[in-house]
Amino acid sequence: MKKILILLPLFVIFWGCSSTLEVNLISTNSKTLNGYKNVVIFDNLNQEWKTPRDELTVLFRSNGFNIVDAQAFSNLSKEEQLATIYCFPNYRLFYYQTDTEYGPYSSLTHYLDLDLINIVNEKLLKITAKAANSNVDAMYSQINDIISQHYYGYNPAQLLNIKKVYGNIIEVDVDKEDLINYFGSNHLNVIEGIWTSAEDNEYSIGIFKDTTYTEREYIGIILESSTIFWEPKQIKIELNSTANNNIYSAYYYMKDHSKQGITAYIDDLGYLTLELTNTISNEKFTSKWIKMYPKSLPTETKPKNNKTYGSSGTGTLITEGGIIATNYHIISDASDIVVYFPKINRQYSAELVLKDINNDIAFLKIGNFYYEDIFKTPIPFNIQYSNSMKISDEVYTMGYPLGDILGSTVKYSSGSINSLMGISGDPRTFLISNPVQPGNSGGPLFNTKGEFIGVVMSSLNAELFFDAAGIIPQNVNFAIKSDYLLNIIPLLTQEDKNINRDNLIYDKTRQEQVNMLEPFIVRILCK
Repeated sequence: MKKILILLPLFVIFWGCSSTLEVNLISTNSKTLNGYKNVVIFDNLNQEWKTPRDELTVLFRSNGFNIVDAQAFSNLSKEEQLATIYCFPNYRLFYYQTDTEYGPYSSLTHYLDLDLINIVNEKLLKITAKAANSNVDAMYSQINDIISQHYYGYNPAQLLNIKKVYGNIIEVDVDKEDLINYFGSNHLNVIEGIWTSAEDNEYSIGIFKDTTYTEREYIGIILESSTIFWEPKQIKIELNSTANNNIYSAYYYMKDHSKQGITAYIDDLGYLTLELTNTISNEKFTSKWIKMYPKSLPTETKPKNNKTYGSSGTGTLITEGGIIATNYHIISDASDIVVYFPKINRQYSAELVLKDINNDIAFLKIGNFYYEDIFKTPIPFNIQYSNSMKISDEVYTMGYPLGDILGSTVKYSSGSINSLMGISGDPRTFLISNPVQPGNSGGPLFNTKGEFIGVVMSSLNAELFFDAAGIIPQNVNFAIKSDYLLNIIPLLTQEDKNINRDNLIYDKTRQEQVNMLEPFIVRILCK
């Protein structure tokens, strides 16, 4: 019998024979960690590998730290947040394989970097480690030893002090109650008031005029803060006016108290808008703030019950100085006159400053009125002489007829010019077909270009313009021509008589004209 010899190749495999173990303390920013008692372990920076959360949890707990979930951190008190360490692990595995003369060789090495920082991003400890697969437990043991050398237990006396971290933080000895008193007794710029951050409600700030430091016109101080980075009375923003009433040059103090030069402006919706740059990523972002107080300017009277007033009518704001054009008969017996802007819900006391009894014209001046604090755009219409108007030309009026019955929203009425003269050929008035009710008196008459060409009279008051016929025609309405307003406007003071401006609505649709005019049409209430 023949014997068959089969030779099998011999394979020798070496697995993880390395004895690698290195653990190093790279840097430390404090002698101890005794000002801390909580640790938040974040997900592994290298997402390819699982976070060694269990191992790190055991490590920190064995040293006496509490482990806090990242989602629950925001619910901690400010003191607890200050006493918290952020742990950012960077764990990865390195598998090595090669062929040798004895066969394949492979090894598995564990790498772990630990960055421990606090809430103000100060680095407390940085540890790097690597270990062969057989030495992983020894690696964690040595990391534990390093932490033990820097932590003997929580000591509240060593708690992080924000003021010491950021140095000299400017404070102003003013509180919320002081500001409310200030807002109630001073004429305010639109920027002044109490503002709350719209995105997260982290801050409430009070902005007011700074009379102590000439380099800044307004300052905003912290009134309330939900973060540990800011405390009441600390300055959060400094502002100076520009040529544009709603735009400010500013310095804003970021969360880390770094100072950033920015542009601040109040947008069309009334938000205080700040254009900022992220100090870490350098990306631009916008921060919006909502004005919470005062809800109305302190120079305004609060809306009153209209039923306490004996008569009412309509008027038009014709100058930025606060001059209202209306009918004299509306206010002739009034001891108390109030001008109400229904569109913007603001109400002011007013006084008679000029009258033309024969032509039933009155000019009222609003008290403590500051146009730029209320309106963001110029008065959109101009006042024109009426000689360009023709019979049948289309006209419209806006007003508050039967105010308590029909409400305080403006009513639009269209019609046409039926005659260029009034009763008995009176050249001072137009005869118009527009429906007019009590309350419409004193309202503006506009042509299709949006030009102010007259003041409407209720038919119930047409007897002021005729004393011959002895009767008042029904369904016949009148408007005093704008010429008679223009004739007496020069008698106003210099600051009040400026009516030279462009017509901003001549090329607008009728709907657009009405929308732009409505804020300037007022209701007049008299006692």
